[in-house]
Amino acid sequence: MEYWISVDGSREGPYTREQLLLMRIPANALVWREGMTQWLPAAQMEELVGLFTPYELRQSGVRPIPPRKSPPTYLVWAILSTFCCCLIPGIIAISYSLGVKSKFDSGDYEGADKYSERAALWVILSFVIGLLMMPIQFALALL
Repeated sequence: MEYWISVDGSREGPYTREQLLLMRIPANALVWREGMTQWLPAAQMEELVGLFTPYELRQSGVRPIPPRKSPPTYLVWAILSTFCCCLIPGIIAISYSLGVKSKFDSGDYEGADKYSERAALWVILSFVIGLLMMPIQFALALL
């Protein structure tokens, strides 16, 4: 995601979140990104509030938005479903599970939520397919 900043009336950008971190912008610097209708102080942007220390936030006078919690990854369930039930859907569940944290850490909260939902779906599918396959495997073992 790319951000533009306005400090002392001059607008600069685009910058990535990592570049803003290295630049040490003030918490009250106005920031804009695609999809926003207006410029906001950096401390009021969900994906940027983590760039500032509590001291910087108090000094800026800007009321920050509390940081979001990461959605569940379902990684343990994905691993269990891979080994116990059905290999291919389990591997797909693991790949989505691993993507949740990277999406969340990069500020893509919608993407993290989608990956979390997909990981849960593939975990369920893996368990269901595994349960449906048990009678077939049992019957084949008797032959």
